[in-house]
Amino acid sequence: MQQKAIEHHLNISNQQGRQFCVEDFDNFDYIFAMDESNQFDILKLARNEADTNKIELFLNISQPDMNLIVPDPYYGGEQGFEGVYQMLNEACDKFIGTIK
Repeated sequence: MQQKAIEHHLNISNQQGRQFCVEDFDNFDYIFAMDESNQFDILKLARNEADTNKIELFLNISQPDMNLIVPDPYYGGEQGFEGVYQMLNEACDKFIGTIK
């Protein structure tokens, strides 16, 4: 994905993954999961309805109520990475439009 991002003039080389923690509910207004397994794991950590209401599958931004997951691009070759980039880019653009 780093190479695909570079092709689209984005540098994501400094990004790092980490485990979600309960304090994230206090630090973030929106919590997005890329698939149902991650969404379920995050929901288990929710302390109350306010926490639960922050959690959403990311692609529901661009495809409301479809509950689509972000596929693993690795298995789709070059086109898989491009397809995932386009999915995420569309959802990001729509999300930014909703919070402006």
